[in-house]
Amino acid sequence: MNNKMKPIVIGLIIVAIVLGVGCGMAYLLHSDNEKQAIAKNNSAVNAQTHNNVDNVQNHNNTKPEVANNTKTEVTNNAKPETEKATNEQEKEKTEEKKEESKTSGEIVTSAIHEKYHVPQINLEFENIKKINKKLTEEIESLYQEAPGLSIKYKYYINRNVLSLAISADTNTDNKNYKVYNVDRNNGNTLSNEEIIKIKGLTTAEYEKKLQTICENTFKARFAELHSLDGTLLNKTKAYWNINTPLFLDGDGTINVIATFVTEIGSGYVIEPLDTQI
Repeated sequence: MNNKMKPIVIGLIIVAIVLGVGCGMAYLLHSDNEKQAIAKNNSAVNAQTHNNVDNVQNHNNTKPEVANNTKTEVTNNAKPETEKATNEQEKEKTEEKKEESKTSGEIVTSAIHEKYHVPQINLEFENIKKINKKLTEEIESLYQEAPGLSIKYKYYINRNVLSLAISADTNTDNKNYKVYNVDRNNGNTLSNEEIIKIKGLTTAEYEKKLQTICENTFKARFAELHSLDGTLLNKTKAYWNINTPLFLDGDGTINVIATFVTEIGSGYVIEPLDTQI
């Protein structure tokens, strides 16, 4: 290489070096800018993603809140109502049991007197005390006549009416019957007329029905006696009237202590009879 070319070569080398350095610097600067842009873009994406996540989380948080509030509200409102209804039902059942015990299992009991039992009405009224005393005296008198006395009784409740039917078996042809109808609200004795009125009948209507029942029953049970001359039927009818002892059974039907004249044995038959009235 001659001396003339050296300066040119050296100049070209310097230019190349300068250009190389410049390109390198430009590349580095461009890379930094791209990196910053990418980083910026990533930051924006991350921010958007974060916002979306927050929105999703907020949505998820909101949904359980509504569900929980609704559930709590319904549960809290419904449960007390259910418990209240249950408590009311239990209260009614308890009251029914108390009423049943009060008006059934405890209202009539047996008092022991020596070798026999006397039914006693457990109501705190003066008239009831008189009835209980009368019962004791009557049964004691019967026991003196028939030491083998057997006492049985049934009682029925129809609203305010307590009916007590007592039978005393003295080992004779017929039993002795006693019936009592009292008002549970005041302890007063109820007459036959009052019982008939409760059934919505007048005395005349009741006696007409009673006579028909008497005749039909007598003919069915004592046909051979009825075929004689009708005298026994007429005598029997005389016992069937408004004064015939009666009581209301468990269905509220009138039962009478019926007398049938037969002139056989003791001459008559006495027994309770459901009149279907």
